[in-house]
This record gives sequence, C-alpha cells and structure tokens, in this order.
Amino acid sequence: MAQLFAEAFSTVFSAHNPENPCDHQQFDGRLSELAVGPPEIAKVLTNLNSYSSMGPNNVHPCLFKHCSDSLAYPLSRLFEMSLQSCSHPSAWKNSLVVPIFKKELRSSPLNYRPVSLTPVICKCLEKIVVASLQSFLEENDLLSADQFGFRAGRSVEDQLILSYNDITYWLDRGQMVDMILFDYSKAFDLVNHDIMIPKLSHLGISGSLLHWIREFLNGRLMTVVVEGSESAPVGLQMGNQIPAIT
Repeated sequence: MAQLFAEAFSTVFSAHNPENPCDHQQFDGRLSELAVGPPEIAKVLTNLNSYSSMGPNNVHPCLFKHCSDSLAYPLSRLFEMSLQSCSHPSAWKNSLVVPIFKKELRSSPLNYRPVSLTPVICKCLEKIVVASLQSFLEENDLLSADQFGFRAGRSVEDQLILSYNDITYWLDRGQMVDMILFDYSKAFDLVNHDIMIPKLSHLGISGSLLHWIREFLNGRLMTVVVEGSESAPVGLQMGNQIPAIT
C-alpha cells in the first residue's frame, strides 16, 4: 500500500519547461547571502510547535524547543556552513510522507494529500531562508498587489472584501459582473524547479543563496508511511515552503 501511494505521488510533478519563464522586468537589487545568528535561531526554535510530529530522524521538536538557548549557537555554525558551502547533509533531504484522505474515492491514491515530515533542523533553516526571501520581496515591492496568500498581514477575508467591493461598485452602477474562478489542483506539487530558479534570479536572488536554494530542492527523497509500512524512497517534489512564495 505504501509503495502504491509513493508511485502515485511521484507522478504528479510536471517537467514541462516554457521557453521564457521570466516574462517580467528584471529587478536590479540583490539578495545574495544570509547571516544567521544565534538570537534568530533561538527565536525559531522557541516558536516550534510542540505538537508537531517527528521527522525521519525521530527527533521531536520539543527537544529543540526546550533546549533553544543551548542549541542556538551550534546550530548557527551549522547553518552558516550550509549556506556558505551551498550544501546540505543528505539526511536533510529525506522526508516521511503520510497520506491524508481529502475527498471522493478512497481507493484512488491521488485523492489523498501527502503530508511531508522533514527533519526539524532542516525545517528551522528553511523557515529562516523563507522569512528572508519574503522580507526582500515585500520591501522591494516585488509581489503583486493582488496576491493575498502567503503574505503577512493579508488574509482570505481581505481578498473577499476587495472582491465584494469591486462587485458592488459595478452593480450599483447598473453594470453586469462576471467572475472566472480557478482552482489549481496540486499547485505547489506542480511547481517546476527549473522554472522557479530563473524566476528567483530575475527577482534579484543571487550568489550563494540562489545556489543554496537550488541544491536544497535537488535530490530530495520521500518515503511514504502507511499503517507502519514504508515504501522504497522515491523522488520528492513537495514538502517545502520555498515554492509557495514564488
């Protein structure tokens, strides 16, 4: 059963490459490296969810949360080495995936949502990188004003209020309003990394940071777990936060 899910999840990714994935103006600013200090890491560790599941290395988030002060400095050295060398321990690229049923037929593996459990240490560094990317994009006004998802201070309610305002504006003036709504199935799983990396470069992400992100996304493996049984490791495209903000 676990192998069946693994094979189904691994077929979702699309490798189609458009000729020009970056069709907007290139930004001249640059974010090429990150400096990660113990205070920043201690904050991330303290904010870990105590009820989160353990990753593939069987180390519970509570350990990092309650030992944040002691672990902040050694982790800062480890993260600094990773960012400067643009490399990652192989264990950081292994994830356990648990299928969670969504809707329709239970007999179809694609009707299950793959929940990826990654190593806590890797997840902490990923959060720091994502926060830096988000700050850079926000400060330089590189995100569309119409984007509300994955942005601090914005919510679904904001989007609904804006849409409601636009609709009522035209209805009050006797105009007809048509809406076209899209729901992208498995949107983040379908993010093509060969498209995303040039797009990040176009937005000003460069140097060792861009190389680190590329290496972070390459060669990832997942092992699906179902009722205690595990699949053979297969290539993984889902399970990280970076595609969500790009």
